[in-house]
Amino acid sequence: MMLLAEASREDTSRRRTAPKITLAARRISGLNTLGVATLIWRQVVAEFLAFKLVLLGPALQALLFALVISLAVGSRIAEIGGLPFLEFLAPGLVIAAAVQRSFESTAFSMVHEKLEGTIADVFGAPLNAGEILTGYTIGAMVTGICIGLPVWLVLLPFGAGLPVHVAVMVYFLLTGCVILALFGLIAGMQSHRWDSLAAKETFVLAPLLFLSGSFFTIDALDEPFRTMMMANPVFHLVNGFRYAMTGYADAPVWVSVTVVGGLAAILCVVALRLVAVGYKVKA
Repeated sequence: MMLLAEASREDTSRRRTAPKITLAARRISGLNTLGVATLIWRQVVAEFLAFKLVLLGPALQALLFALVISLAVGSRIAEIGGLPFLEFLAPGLVIAAAVQRSFESTAFSMVHEKLEGTIADVFGAPLNAGEILTGYTIGAMVTGICIGLPVWLVLLPFGAGLPVHVAVMVYFLLTGCVILALFGLIAGMQSHRWDSLAAKETFVLAPLLFLSGSFFTIDALDEPFRTMMMANPVFHLVNGFRYAMTGYADAPVWVSVTVVGGLAAILCVVALRLVAVGYKVKA
């Protein structure tokens, strides 16, 4: 009994002198670069694992489209702005494929993670709203560029050439991917099911892409259709990218630069707010 009493007193003494350990949230000063890099890597790897033909699909579609146009029409279509039709067409196909995949990257990821219940892994991580938005957006940009490059390569024999204005090309490619990535993130956060997201892509994104001036010049349009085309932000993406690749533009490039940059800033503010409040994500 004496031995038990002494052991009890020693144990009590050790507990009193032991340092007190308090659990608290880890504080990360500045940008959580490891967390953002992990989110980007997760986004890109998941994209290519989930869609085995994500690289080859759009390139094959562009190749088949160019072949059909060449075989069915040939040189019977007059030049547009001094450019052969396929050379006029190629920049629109490249930028459209890149930005559409950027939209699908963030939109599909958001809906898939919500349905699978893994979205809590992202919003519960030590990442603030800006870091989450940065991770998703850069991941979608990387995916979009990886899609645009093969499309450009397969169109090289059909008239797609090296860019005339490299800096302008980089601006419109990156900004276009950012715009559609942010739009995809917003659409994904607002959608609870795949059919809801499909409706947004079908009735909003598809008309913007098809009426972007990729297949025709707006000089052939009468009012009010010409003004309606100028109000389409995707038209300014195509217009600026075509100018960068060929030197031809349907509208002043500075107008397209302003519209694209302003839209990117607006969507960034909206998306940042939605991520900050966890719109339709947090219970």
